[in-house]
Amino acid sequence: MTTLLSPPEPDVVEPPARQRQLVRDPRLRQAGMVVGGLIIGLVVARISEFETPLPVIALGSIIGITYGLLAVGLVLVYRSNRIINFAHGEVGAFAAAIFGLFTVKYGLPYYLVLPLGLLVGAGAGATAEVAVVRRLRNAPKLMSIVATLGIGQFLVIFGLVLNSQAGAGSLFPQPPLLPVFELGALRVTQAYTGMLVFGPIAVVLLAVFLKYSRFGLAIRSAAANPEAARMAGIPAARMSALAWALAGALSAFTAILTAPTRGFTSGETFGPGLLLRALAAAVLARMNSLPLALAGGLALGIIEQLLLWNRPQSGLVEVVLFAIILITLLVQKQKG
Repeated sequence: MTTLLSPPEPDVVEPPARQRQLVRDPRLRQAGMVVGGLIIGLVVARISEFETPLPVIALGSIIGITYGLLAVGLVLVYRSNRIINFAHGEVGAFAAAIFGLFTVKYGLPYYLVLPLGLLVGAGAGATAEVAVVRRLRNAPKLMSIVATLGIGQFLVIFGLVLNSQAGAGSLFPQPPLLPVFELGALRVTQAYTGMLVFGPIAVVLLAVFLKYSRFGLAIRSAAANPEAARMAGIPAARMSALAWALAGALSAFTAILTAPTRGFTSGETFGPGLLLRALAAAVLARMNSLPLALAGGLALGIIEQLLLWNRPQSGLVEVVLFAIILITLLVQKQKG
């Protein structure tokens, strides 16, 4: 009589705890859903009459990173104060004006002055929070939002006083030591390469700082529950100023990279039109997730350029952006 031996069961390899945590992270899943939805949309557009040239998609990706970086700054400020900073773009434009003053007029090296430009943006953001927003802490949120509009106009005028040629994008230096190459009809300049390379790195570094550093944890704690944070010995007011400083530095970084790609930059260039696109990406991120804000900006940039290529009607992009914001808010409200 023979006995049939069942084959040994294969060992079940459990994924590491860190890997399981990443898989379960809803923000990463949401960012993946945005990118996946964009890929599906491109495939559908490809098999239809909607043209999707590779150079247009590449240009949209580059511009979308700009939207994503600004959206990350909006999310960071909103998480700390629960207001939308309408001076976010102007903070970057002011820092870019100072950066251009030292690099163009005084001829200092690009990478030597870059930290100074980031510090100017951080200082402008922190000063706005300490001098204006914090004083309106007990006032209605609408007053703080209106105050940021005034801050933005002041920074635009002050930047032009310090550097009257701040708006001349053709004179603005591009990041050296970066490659220049052709992608079909699109010439990828050093400024475009800088956006592609440095943009995602900046967001990753910011996310790591907020997640693992002592100050990052304090910022998150103060944003989640300021009273409990103060009872735990965390200076909530200082953490709010630090969040505004980080957002200001990110805005400065974005403005410095994008300035050479524009024929003429001004407060209007970094004003309502650009803010609408960044705000749409931030809304897609539920005003909470930094990776999703970057992914949302990337998707919006590609959608915008494809619409301009296939349907160059005036105002169509703004209508689509408004529809995206409205639909996203309605869906998020239903989900609670």
